[in-house]
Amino acid sequence: MRKTFLALMVVGLPALIIYGALEHLPAFIRAQQESPESSVLNKEFKDIYTTDTSSKKVKGSKDQIDDFFYRGIEVEESVSKNTEFYTVKADTPWELREKILASAPENTTTERKSIVKVSYSVDWTLSTTQLAGECKFNGAKLNTVITMTLPLWEGVEMQDESVQKQWQYYLERVSHYESRHNKILERASHQLAQKIKFIPKQALCEDLLEKVNELGANNIEYTKNLVKRYKSETGGGRLLGVQLPNFSPDELARFAN
Repeated sequence: MRKTFLALMVVGLPALIIYGALEHLPAFIRAQQESPESSVLNKEFKDIYTTDTSSKKVKGSKDQIDDFFYRGIEVEESVSKNTEFYTVKADTPWELREKILASAPENTTTERKSIVKVSYSVDWTLSTTQLAGECKFNGAKLNTVITMTLPLWEGVEMQDESVQKQWQYYLERVSHYESRHNKILERASHQLAQKIKFIPKQALCEDLLEKVNELGANNIEYTKNLVKRYKSETGGGRLLGVQLPNFSPDELARFAN
């Protein structure tokens, strides 16, 4: 009996150790890898804010980080939203679509007619002072202009009540679609303002302007891609109800006599 017990101990103990290693070692390794104390990023920030016993800042200290970036930069943001119209004169509902397609403005990006057109522009101005070996950044102004151009149906008040309601519903859907569109543009402008606040210091003001211009150009390209994706996901607004009214034969027949 004792020999059997010893045999079990000899065989069972290594097996238990192996089982424990297989069961817990991967989790232990992951915990060490994911632990904030062992994180490379955490070590980097520990170095930034750690001082030695003589209170002297070490390499990569917070003071040196402050010297690398401008501090307390104010970026004044302004967003203007405008609505413009192009007049469409149609005496009957069946004329409306043809007249709109003839009068609609052209989208310079797609070179196609846009029944509803949204244009977006953003410009920035910097206040700087060139000092000896350093460009002093005093602040910036960021101006964003969003303009929506809609068709204005001249004579809609003379149409049948059901026609007027359908036209009004169409304009409401357009407004809803563009309000979400505008939020994309506003958010992109705000992101640009935040990036300008944290731009690295430059020795020459012309270099600072070049850096901001680069940020602005990248932001505009990024915004174009966001808008393109929004249009694709909403079917150009059709999935949100943005579609010219398709007046029924009964409604059209009232104007045929």
